[in-house]
Amino acid sequence: MSQSVLAEELGITRRSLYTYETGIHPVPGNIVEKIISRGDVELSDIFGLPPEVPHISCRFDDARLAISLLAACLEEYRAGPIDEIVTEVVLKTGEWPLTRRRTEHSINRVASRVISDLSDRLIQEELDRKLIDNDYQSSPLDSPTDEDLAASGEMQFNLIQQAYATGNWRLQ
Repeated sequence: MSQSVLAEELGITRRSLYTYETGIHPVPGNIVEKIISRGDVELSDIFGLPPEVPHISCRFDDARLAISLLAACLEEYRAGPIDEIVTEVVLKTGEWPLTRRRTEHSINRVASRVISDLSDRLIQEELDRKLIDNDYQSSPLDSPTDEDLAASGEMQFNLIQQAYATGNWRLQ
């Protein structure tokens, strides 16, 4: 974004923006609020502070939520692709509003939505493959054994634990 565009968005002149950026003048609080409200910069970035790490109890609550959500998803879609389910669970846990209660009912509703969205996406991908390749033969859905599910679930659980321990929710 150019200085002109940013200055216009903030309702200031380019010259004022330049004086704030170079430290000639302090940035007024209302301008800081406007910059933060845009959503593409954190307050810690503006003031050069390290980001605030969530309290350990919050991280434990998030871990419990992720595990409950994963269990609810697997209960509903046992034969689903575990790696994609875990990815969706991690995203939904990170997006979970602080104001939403973490009840069994709300977790089951979100799990149903995750599975529904995932199923729709997988069906769409299958249809897209069929449209692209007329010779494409879809493979029959193999139902994984309980041992396969347990091994895969344990691996994904370890990944979730590692994400919570480090606070890094971005999957590589």
